[in-house]
Amino acid sequence: MEQGGSTMGEEPVGAELLLTLFLRAAIPTVVGGAVMAFAPFLEALKSSPRRP
Repeated sequence: MEQGGSTMGEEPVGAELLLTLFLRAAIPTVVGGAVMAFAPFLEALKSSPRRP
């Protein structure tokens, strides 16, 4: 009896593999970029004089 549909044991094809690698690289890049962009704002906020 043949099994229909996709099985979990299949190797990913080229496009699927590239998409997976791209997503694995893009997520830390976006998160790290947001932190690096937000850090100077926090430093400026921290060092600004407080209003009474």
